[in-house]
Amino acid sequence: MTRLLIVDDENYLVESMLSSIPWEMSGVTDVAGAYSANEALALLEEDDFDIVITDVKMPEMDGLELTAAIKKRWKYVKCILLSGYAEFELVKAGLQHEASDYLLKPVRDEVLLARVKELAAVQQREKEQERAYLDSKAFLHQSVPLLRLKLLNDLIFGNHPSQKQLSEQMLRYEIGIRIGDYVSILLIRIEHEAQEPKGTDDKLMTFAVTNILEELLAEGYEQWAGEDLYGHLLFVVKQKEIVAETESLAQIADHLLRIVRKLYKLTVSVIICPPDIFPGCMQSSYQQGVASFRRYLGEERDTIVTIGSQHPNRDPSVLTSLHRLPLFVHLLEAGQWDSAASKLQEVVNEWRQLFDGSYEHLMEIYHSLSADFFYYVLKNGEKITDYHLLSGIKLHTIEDLYKWASELIARLQSAMNDDVSRHRRSLVSQVQMYVQENLGHDLSLQSISEHVHMHPVHLSKVYKNDTGENISDYVLRLRMEQAVTLLHNRELKVYEIAEQVGYKNPAYFIRVFKNHFNVTPQEYRNE
Repeated sequence: MTRLLIVDDENYLVESMLSSIPWEMSGVTDVAGAYSANEALALLEEDDFDIVITDVKMPEMDGLELTAAIKKRWKYVKCILLSGYAEFELVKAGLQHEASDYLLKPVRDEVLLARVKELAAVQQREKEQERAYLDSKAFLHQSVPLLRLKLLNDLIFGNHPSQKQLSEQMLRYEIGIRIGDYVSILLIRIEHEAQEPKGTDDKLMTFAVTNILEELLAEGYEQWAGEDLYGHLLFVVKQKEIVAETESLAQIADHLLRIVRKLYKLTVSVIICPPDIFPGCMQSSYQQGVASFRRYLGEERDTIVTIGSQHPNRDPSVLTSLHRLPLFVHLLEAGQWDSAASKLQEVVNEWRQLFDGSYEHLMEIYHSLSADFFYYVLKNGEKITDYHLLSGIKLHTIEDLYKWASELIARLQSAMNDDVSRHRRSLVSQVQMYVQENLGHDLSLQSISEHVHMHPVHLSKVYKNDTGENISDYVLRLRMEQAVTLLHNRELKVYEIAEQVGYKNPAYFIRVFKNHFNVTPQEYRNE
């Protein structure tokens, strides 16, 4: 739908162009006229037009000035300049004012119609591109919180992108922190009161606490909020340079505790890690904060701990590879057995390098892997007893643990492969039974795949891998075997046999039969 505005101070020229030119041939659905530049601008204010055709020489405001005014306010509008003068300076000026074309009078109707049609097509493409850009921008805007959260968790678990990638992501996700900034990490644990009614929406509470803290930090700190895998709220903050007097993080945390207690009858505990250089500090500061919940708070509630001189900055005693994404349980769920074995080897290597001889850390690995194996086995409907996960395992060395976990991975992989094989055998059986029962009907790959609820390409691949034969070859073979059996009944006509084995066209059946047996059905019967 293209709307056109014609502008000229010669009234009869406007009227003539309005009435005599078949604008609909160029896709124009509506055309209007104006007798001065000011009238044209007034019409553009009131209504939407896509293309303006204007004379250059007009009193008060000429066509060049009109084009400049239009492009300033309505950039999408295409302007065609008409002039009786083939002057280079006019052409140059028109281009400078972003005119889409400059045509000399008199202009043949077919030339003008062709140019309008071309500009309408260009404008349509531009509108589609603009819509696509806005759609992608809206999608990115909606996705930004998730992308920020993923990047934050990547950093605290040691999955660092390159500095260039990180800088680009921070800018794209509109995070007000830069590489080299001094940042502090705040970890917040939401603690429900004992008398709190059941059914309270944890996500709503998390959202509320996040909003309150964001508002408290807004004046003096750049901030980046998220949530870790264990349900802690996580804030990375940097003090703004332009704010002269800023409340300390401990003061802000105290405000948070009071507000949350008053409004939501909740308690929260806050760990404030000492400032360090971003992004190198992210993993160590985070681990230090998580360890501090256990070391300094335990079951205490409504508490603020600022890690500093009174709480020395000890090296984190957590196996980072064990908790770094992708988690071991995720690899089991995805059936990535080689990656799971590599993850196990990575954890074992870290234990040997950093915690050699530590039975506590050996047990940390065992209990973590054991929980992952429990989860995977139960989720897949297996019996825990089949894998001896309930019986006590005597582990004295890292070699014992590695052997135990490696053998379990191998057993789970073997069991899954057996399940896959059983499923495939069942699938092949379903396909063959369906074909045998429907030889006289549609046996296209699409119809068979719909019957077994699988994608045609995947079904074809699975069937071929398991039987060594294409489904189409199996269907043909059964139809030909059935045709041979039916040919022994001399009361049946060839066209009747063709129909019974799924061929509506007897001539085509005869051709297929001959290609398969080197004789026609009748010749086979006569033999």
